[in-house]
Amino acid sequence: MRKAVDRTVSLPLIPPPPVERAGPRRHVYYGNNPWASQAKLLWQLDRLAQLRLHGDTFPVLMEINLTNHCNQACRWCISANSHLVNPAMTAEEKARHKKNLDALPVMAGHPERRRGLDVRRLRSFLVEAHGRGLRAITWSGGGEPTNHPDFLDAVHGAEEIGLEQGLMTNGLFRASYVPIVGSALKWVRVSLDTLDPVRYERQKHTKGFAQVIANIRALVKRSAKLNVNMNIADWNADEILTLARWCRE
Repeated sequence: MRKAVDRTVSLPLIPPPPVERAGPRRHVYYGNNPWASQAKLLWQLDRLAQLRLHGDTFPVLMEINLTNHCNQACRWCISANSHLVNPAMTAEEKARHKKNLDALPVMAGHPERRRGLDVRRLRSFLVEAHGRGLRAITWSGGGEPTNHPDFLDAVHGAEEIGLEQGLMTNGLFRASYVPIVGSALKWVRVSLDTLDPVRYERQKHTKGFAQVIANIRALVKRSAKLNVNMNIADWNADEILTLARWCRE
């Protein structure tokens, strides 16, 4: 005879108590993981109940791609077909695109930047979504979010609505963005991938390494939780520990 399964046991309804870590950048998080992704679900018990009772619920978090234009062209990018590795591009098109990647002043006037989302319409959408239960957004993209000409307006608009914000970025943006990015956002994840400027340029088709490092150092001093991302491959696997030590320092 099969043993009966006790289905009356329920999961705890209260998240585990927070642990405050001391240090120059004090944050409250759970367990040993400062990102605590496994604990996030416990904060949304009302949505879980709604999903179970009604079969649907409004999103708590929304990922928004402001633009498909990027000031880098990483060889492994999931949106690579819109960048330099697109096999449909002619040599002339690649050369012209590469020129626009190399310098921020040139990038600023690039017409592709104007093909992103309309921030005014986006704000109206977010107001409605927030009214229906949206709590947070992540600025991400097929391109670089900070490359959108109205990125700062989008951030300010979401902040005024009351939405928490996070940013996935390559870190290649103007230094003047740091105060806003570092204070208005809850967290920032910078895709750095290497500490070797030569490798950086070869793999990302851009000379922006020094600017990215400067932005990371500046963001560390801000309130936003900062994470440095490394996409591990054969060309940079030997740097894993080096990059980890650099981040800790």
